[in-house]
Order: sequence, then C-alpha cells, then structure tokens
Amino acid sequence: MSCECLALGRVYLDLIFAGAQSFPAPGEEVYARELAVLPGGGAFHVVAALRRLGKTARLAAFVGEDPVGALLRGLLRQEGVEQATLLAEGHPRNVTVALSAGGERSFVSYCAPQDEGAWVRLLEQALRRHRPRHVHLAALPGVARLSRVARAAGCTVSLDPAGLGAADLAGGTADLLLPNRREATRLTGEEDPGEACRRLGERFAWVAVTLDREGAVGCHAGESVRAGAFATGVVDATAAGDCFDAGFLLGFLEGEPLGRCLALGNACAAGCLGGYGSEAAPDRRTVEERLR
Repeated sequence: MSCECLALGRVYLDLIFAGAQSFPAPGEEVYARELAVLPGGGAFHVVAALRRLGKTARLAAFVGEDPVGALLRGLLRQEGVEQATLLAEGHPRNVTVALSAGGERSFVSYCAPQDEGAWVRLLEQALRRHRPRHVHLAALPGVARLSRVARAAGCTVSLDPAGLGAADLAGGTADLLLPNRREATRLTGEEDPGEACRRLGERFAWVAVTLDREGAVGCHAGESVRAGAFATGVVDATAAGDCFDAGFLLGFLEGEPLGRCLALGNACAAGCLGGYGSEAAPDRRTVEERLR
C-alpha cells in the first residue's frame, strides 16, 4: 500500500522535564513541576503530526530489544504510529533529556552509532513496502546518499539538517530544506535569516527557516515570504520545529503556494506548544480554524 510520506530517522525516548524555575548551574540541582515520557525524534514527530492532519504517513526507524527499546515500542503503539520497520541492530539506544525553564529549553541526548549502510538498507526496504510519494529525512549519517536513493525511487525529498554541516549536504538532491535559524546560519555563515534563506534557495527548490516567536521565512522560485507566528501559551516547545515541518509538508504535498505552506507550518507549531512533545499536535480542523 502506498503512502503520502515516509519519514526516516532516529527515534528517541524523550524525558521532558517542564516547569523548572531556571536551568541548573554546575553542581546545582533544580526541580521540574512535571515530567513527560514520550517517543521523540524529528522523524517520529513529523509522522505523528502528519497523521493528525489527515495524511498517510509511515515511520522507518531502528528500535532495539533492550528495555529502552521495549518502552519505545509500547509508546509507539499507544500513539498509533505504524512503523515501516523496527529493527534491532546493535541495540540502538537513543535517549533525550529535555529541560524547559522560563520559556526556553535545553537538551542532552545520547545517540547510538549506526553506519550509513544500515540506514540505506532500511530506506530501501521501506520504499519497497510503502511506495511513498515523499520522503522526509531527519539528520542522519549519509543523508546525501539517502536523498539520492529516495529520488531514484521517484519521491520528492525534504531534509531536516539538525546537526549537519554543509559538507554533509554536498551531493544530495533534496527538494525541500527545513532548518531553524541557527542551522541556517551554520550552513551559510549568514546571520540574517532572510539572507541565509536566499543563499540556501540557490541550492534547494524550497527552503523554510523557522524563527521561533518570529514565525518563519521561506524561499521558492525566486520568491521570499515571511510569515508571523501565532500568539499562544507555551507548555513545552520540544517538538515545535518538527510540527512546523509537518504543517509545511501538508501544504507542500497539496501543491499550495509558499505563503500558505509557511502559514500551515506556523499554525501546526502553535498547536503543538500546548502539550508535551508532539502529543498536542493539532488536527486539520484546528489548524484551519487558526488560519481564519
């Protein structure tokens, strides 16, 4: 059975500590008011959010058979996410601790090493099984090669470049790049997000740079558009960028113009801020109401 989007990336066990008064200084202990234990990682968040928006989306990931993997499998079942493949290879244990304080957040993550070839084999298997129209790649080793494999299968490709440098993208064929402000600066050396977006637009047909409370800026076909964020209360911002990606992809998959894609991304991100991780990602009706 075919699907509209396949997302490939690491799945994490997210431990989200929220409501702390401040971030701890070295040697200091702080207490959070709440703790959420959820599946995480950009690929998972994009799939979960797209499904709530009414799209057929699948997740391709490695989940081990150790206690962390067992807990993750159970959480993924609860979320209703249909995995393309869950393989235990070297017991990959990916864990993120997120601390939210004063409207900001910081992360500490452990990511089990996996080689490029394993990800290529997983993608090829998922492409055969699900015949996706579009492939979304979270930051992974060999992302340029992965993008070429997806394009060779006739898919359009989007890329979240978190943690990647310009050299990692060389030789890739992604249609859509989805960095945040810091990532856009790192990839181009440009501090101004509009200029960074323009520079990235010389390489990628579609670019959308998220700007937190300032919304987002995008470039496509020589056009540059800024879209403001939606005013909303913030419970947790851990998955806001990934939910923006899902909203933007909703518009992209439906052939919408750049401005509409950015607005959908901002609306989806705003809805996500009302809960932990992507558990509060909004449905299509909620997004459309926010855009009125």
